[in-house]
Amino acid sequence: MKYVITIAALLPLLYLTTCQEETPEEMLDRASLTINLTHLVDGQNLVYETQTYTNTVGERYIIQDFKYYLSNIKLRNSATGAYYLEPDSYHLVRHEEGKDFQIVIEGIPAGAYNEMEFAIGVDNGANTSTDKVGALDPGNQMAWDWNTGYKFLLLEGKFGQSEENLDEGLVYHIGGDANYRVLKFDMAMTKLENDRTKTVAINADAASIFAEPTPVSFSEHPVVMGDPFSTKVADNYAANMFQITAIE
Repeated sequence: MKYVITIAALLPLLYLTTCQEETPEEMLDRASLTINLTHLVDGQNLVYETQTYTNTVGERYIIQDFKYYLSNIKLRNSATGAYYLEPDSYHLVRHEEGKDFQIVIEGIPAGAYNEMEFAIGVDNGANTSTDKVGALDPGNQMAWDWNTGYKFLLLEGKFGQSEENLDEGLVYHIGGDANYRVLKFDMAMTKLENDRTKTVAINADAASIFAEPTPVSFSEHPVVMGDPFSTKVADNYAANMFQITAIE
């Protein structure tokens, strides 16, 4: 089960490894978690340029670039209240042909967790400045040229009414505090053990960006950036884009 929270603006997040103070013995027990993201379109592997897709209103399209920020990863044990929030948790996820994208988190307090939470976008505290490094480096081409802040999700391509006539530009750059989305996932009761790594496999289906709850017509919305319609697009991918498929 997944829950979606819409947050317009957040105060800077504090890093807490657990809501309880750790003893020296507990501090020695650390585990790792790998998040493995597989990018799909309508259940098939995402392929740039050469693969043509059809949206829910019958328009054909290709994808040329796809990336997004996955941030503020948190694990929680709902029974005990203990949780772990990854520090400096900003990851620029890029689709690369023929491979999954992996996020490796180390130093997690060993124990059992049954909820995972992460955001799509950049929280308000980091979004008000673009003088960062790493995933938030403006050189990654995800900072706005005309305003302070970041593009939370970027999808670019071409569309048309037929596979032979894909000559219209498709530009979806979604950002702004109103489009910051926090997603929560049920991951059963997963035990993270000392010096061991668990892998959470997640499918991320780009077709959901243009589907429910608001089907998108490219003819009506070929370019979506700072306009109000971007909020509907954010609602779409928050609702259906990510699904946990396995925990191993």
